[in-house]
Amino acid sequence: MSLRVVTIPVVLLLCAMLAAATAGADALDDALRAAQRGDYETAAKIWTPLAEKGDTEALTNLGVLYLQGIGVKQDTGKALRFLKRAAEQGSGEAQANLAVMYRNAIGVKKDDKKAFKWFKMAADQGNALAQNNLGNMYIEGKVVATDFGTALAWYRAAALQGFPEAQYNLGNMYMRGQGVPRDYAEAANWLERAAKQDVAAAQFSLGVLYYQGQGRSKDLAEAVRLWRAAATNGDARAQYNVGLMYYNGSGVPKDQAEGEKWLRRAAEQGHADALKLFE
Repeated sequence: MSLRVVTIPVVLLLCAMLAAATAGADALDDALRAAQRGDYETAAKIWTPLAEKGDTEALTNLGVLYLQGIGVKQDTGKALRFLKRAAEQGSGEAQANLAVMYRNAIGVKKDDKKAFKWFKMAADQGNALAQNNLGNMYIEGKVVATDFGTALAWYRAAALQGFPEAQYNLGNMYMRGQGVPRDYAEAANWLERAAKQDVAAAQFSLGVLYYQGQGRSKDLAEAVRLWRAAATNGDARAQYNVGLMYYNGSGVPKDQAEGEKWLRRAAEQGHADALKLFE
């Protein structure tokens, strides 16, 4: 289960990770099994007394449930209390979720300094969500000075763990030549990994590389396929491109009705060039 909190141009992800149960701890095992089958109410009932006794895993998981209102009534105050206690006890998952709360003013006043602190602690433990968000904060240059090289290193650490948004961010940096020499082939490699995990922005960007023949052999049909996937995922830029490709018969058989359909979808999302077509 996950809650994605997206800002432009960086991606924030609130990851509701269920901590693994301690070997031999029957109650934790029972709670985890209940959560895995979707019975979060039962899981919450088991975790509650354990959390009250200070069990780090129970505190982390219960905090996530209260944060998202799954199995319990949503209560960001309780989520903050449970996650903060677990974070102070060293849970990387709790530290990452607590950081996102401060980053996005979820139940607390927005505080990027506290967000950075908790992201850094979680990232140092190998938490991919935190590593990706640290990369975002080094790009923004608000709490810390902008440092593309450090951002790239954190994105790479998360990307190597399979974190899709980090794979996209890393590919985007290679595509732009930020913190590293521009390398379209390497950009395409990372964008492809993210695209396969259904990241719309990666599908769009990889489509651009295929369309332009950068980092991949020029392939208009593949560009359309990727843009259509991104368009289906709601990317207005991809909807506009798909519309034009169908309308003009580029990379696909000409189909002006299909083209107009996608162009209208882009316009409905406020895409400037698409809106001009229907004035």
